[in-house]
Amino acid sequence: MCVSRSWTWLSSPTETGVVVDMTHEAIARRTNRPVEIIRETIAELEKGDSRSRSPEAKGARIRRLDKHRDWGWILVNYERFRQIASEEQRREKTKERVKSLGDRHGLPDEPNAK
Repeated sequence: MCVSRSWTWLSSPTETGVVVDMTHEAIARRTNRPVEIIRETIAELEKGDSRSRSPEAKGARIRRLDKHRDWGWILVNYERFRQIASEEQRREKTKERVKSLGDRHGLPDEPNAK
């Protein structure tokens, strides 16, 4: 089961934002994956995780918007994951800028390199 692939798509800000107000079938069409796989991976993402670093929602990564329907979710730690991604992007851009500056001035990639 490829839970990480479903999580990546669900948590992508360009795809859904913090709320995924779609059915399993709609997600399957959007991701070009079988609906059975979507149902399985979503069920896994809804489960609590006792090893999670976040106690919110007992470690579940998503939770249902409404208890009376089997579709529509909110991403539990959306802002936290976006912040982590933003920090990683910032570090990568800084690394690229430093390398570019070093290339222009003939400096080695590593500060202690000779």
